[in-house]
Amino acid sequence: MTTEMYDAVWGMVCAKARQLKKSAVFRSKTIEDVEQDLWLRLLEAERTFDPGKGTWTGFSKAVLESSGQRMIRDMDAGNEALFRRAQSLDEQVGVDEDDEPVYLKDTIAAPVPGLADEACCSIDVQAALSKLSDEFRAVAVRLMTHTQEEVAAEMNLPRRTFIDRYLPDIRSALRPVLGSRFLP
Repeated sequence: MTTEMYDAVWGMVCAKARQLKKSAVFRSKTIEDVEQDLWLRLLEAERTFDPGKGTWTGFSKAVLESSGQRMIRDMDAGNEALFRRAQSLDEQVGVDEDDEPVYLKDTIAAPVPGLADEACCSIDVQAALSKLSDEFRAVAVRLMTHTQEEVAAEMNLPRRTFIDRYLPDIRSALRPVLGSRFLP
């Protein structure tokens, strides 16, 4: 990567890292860790960049956006696994802004802002998904950990066909629960 290419995307990486850090799933990560993960993903994708198809800045923006979504999905999947297993209340679950350890008992005793809302939202999502047919529910659950493109490929469908066939019903089932902020 040339210096010009690096300079062009530095601000985008920092902005995406700040945006991701606001998400509850990144509470235990430092901003520097998030930036590093984004840079690694961008550098891995660099070999697929084709100047004939677009600019480096445009390519980087697309990679950072999809990387951010994947990172959230990966962290959500990891957090879900963490809370589904038996844990000691004395187990360290992260660090706070001052790099002090945060233990599970601390998160229960002192409510984390928005945590109750997230729990209620999770229950509402499950209720909304239960109203879908088995096929649509399976697709919606799969979309929680995979991209649309990956799920479409698994189903041997073109992505556009997949989107047209499944997403309108899934979105309409989830929109009352999640709102337009998450489901355009």
